Amino acid sequence: MRTLLVFSFFLILGSLEASAISRVVTDHDAEYSFSNAGTVVFLPTEAATEHETLVLNDLVRGRLERAIRDELSSKGFKLGKTSAAANTADLAIVFRAAPEELLEVDLHHGHRGHLVRSRRGSTLLIDLVTTSDRRLVWRATVENLLGLRNPTEKQVKRTIEKVFRRFPD
Repeated sequence: MRTLLVFSFFLILGSLEASAISRVVTDHDAEYSFSNAGTVVFLPTEAATEHETLVLNDLVRGRLERAIRDELSSKGFKLGKTSAAANTADLAIVFRAAPEELLEVDLHHGHRGHLVRSRRGSTLLIDLVTTSDRRLVWRATVENLLGLRNPTEKQVKRTIEKVFRRFPD
């Protein structure tokens, strides 16, 4: 009995950890040479919706900016300090949150069978655009990071590291 309880505990713990993992998809313009871009700047954006205001609050924005700065710096990019640097930067970073409806299915819901419930989540969009002509050259979409609870600094850092593993050289 004790072995079964310990096994159940670790099984539940593992499923909770797995559900916290963000799904990342990236895409880029294969004709754009990222090796020629040296300076990147964050463009300020206003929240477009109440949902975006809720999930991209100041705490989350700060965590995202720090993690993105760290990753881009490690790839050799220089980060412009202000939006005025956008005039001389090669690329600009913009991130947004798009709401989505998520379905959760619990296949082992006691003796009653399956349980399906719906919850709201967000997809984080991270775009790199050229400052000269505002052309999108790279996009990452991150599912399951933003929600009603703020992700921790560690969760954001781990997810952004995962995002930039796929960044073109």
